[in-house]
Amino acid sequence: MAVRLRNQDDRLVRTDHQTHHFEGSDDTCTHHYSSILQDEYMDQGSTQTCANQGKSWTQIVGIAYENTAWKYLSNIALNPSFETSDLFNWNGGPTRTCNSGAWEGGCYATELANSNLIQTQPFLGPSTNNYAWYGALRCSADYADSCFGALKIRAVCESGVVKIREIQGGVHVPNDGQWHIYDWQTTLTFGCPITRVGWQLGTGSRKLDVDDTILAWAP
Repeated sequence: MAVRLRNQDDRLVRTDHQTHHFEGSDDTCTHHYSSILQDEYMDQGSTQTCANQGKSWTQIVGIAYENTAWKYLSNIALNPSFETSDLFNWNGGPTRTCNSGAWEGGCYATELANSNLIQTQPFLGPSTNNYAWYGALRCSADYADSCFGALKIRAVCESGVVKIREIQGGVHVPNDGQWHIYDWQTTLTFGCPITRVGWQLGTGSRKLDVDDTILAWAP
């Protein structure tokens, strides 16, 4: 498995090495290099020691693989570019396609017509917060006109009540078979402390291809 990280140009890039994880016996929280593999590797005992010291996962990865730079750590979405086949984080029944037609990486998702592509994740946040959504959308050239998409932010209150706020009235993606980048930023108020947050993209009567999604927040 190759590590996929975002760089400052909003693109996904691969590190120059493959990741390896060994059980090992070194319990020190430190960097490891294998002369046999000619590569860095992650040691299970070392990883656990780092975690017990209170280090976050991003810090641990940086220790195991030197010169690793993390960007967009505030992205809430998991598997945002659909590179992993496990789509359990995504509700709405998207289909996954992996070919040269993806906007970023090798895969993208297709959202069915008249459906909602949804993902929510645990997130302890205030009632009012700043949110930003970025993503690539594509509408097939086989359609007679544009595809409609409505983006909304979903929040789950501590009481369990789900509240939905529309970021924008909707977007009409040109039916040219090309990827188009959309970027929305807004301040939303939900009226309660929240325990989960996510986004949903609703379609009209036409399918939409989706790739490289980011839901970010700023305190």
